[in-house]
Amino acid sequence: MPLPVPENLDVQSKVLMKLILSKMTKVEEDYFNTETNFLEKITSISGVLKPSQSKDEKKAIIREKLIQYNQEIPDNVYLPTNQRCRVVGIVTSSGQPMQSAARVPILVSFEVQEYEGPDSDPTLNKSKRE
Repeated sequence: MPLPVPENLDVQSKVLMKLILSKMTKVEEDYFNTETNFLEKITSISGVLKPSQSKDEKKAIIREKLIQYNQEIPDNVYLPTNQRCRVVGIVTSSGQPMQSAARVPILVSFEVQEYEGPDSDPTLNKSKRE
């Protein structure tokens, strides 16, 4: 039996996001926004690339953006796939455009450092101890 799916997933996801954010402390919300904004900057590179550009043009744009963003890495952001890997750098030469008919996804490598994760970060948990 298929599960019911809301007709407007966009609206439902915004309601859920608002609920989740309402349960966060100011410190948690700031951290969430920092993490989300950093990753959005990286993924938005794909949006400026056009399928009609040559591979070399795409690589140049990706590299330029990665060099810029490598200078702006916030403290304690982690890879969404592994919260125990804190991002300490972007391998700026790693950016590769991937093939797709409609858009241009990219592949990027990060330099990471072992990290206890946000739940163990004293900076983020300071407000919980007070």
